[in-house]
Amino acid sequence: MIDVSASHYRRERVALGCFLAVASVAAAHGMNLAIPNGIFPAPFFVLAVMLTVHIGGSWPGALSFLLASGTLDYFYVPPYHSWAIR
Repeated sequence: MIDVSASHYRRERVALGCFLAVASVAAAHGMNLAIPNGIFPAPFFVLAVMLTVHIGGSWPGALSFLLASGTLDYFYVPPYHSWAIR
């Protein structure tokens, strides 16, 4: 029998949102790598977070925000490839 309860629907929606959070941040990072000597990458990551919040809700949006801020810190803020901030 298929579970069609509201809690089952919410779990599927959150699972989809979490997948979207990871995929959108990875796509934003990939777009920034594809642009040689590109602009500061924050707009792509802001769009990724906004898309995730719109489709997935607040919990996947929070995950997307944490992933985006960590990716920005690690790859785009000096010293590069470090969690430290100068």
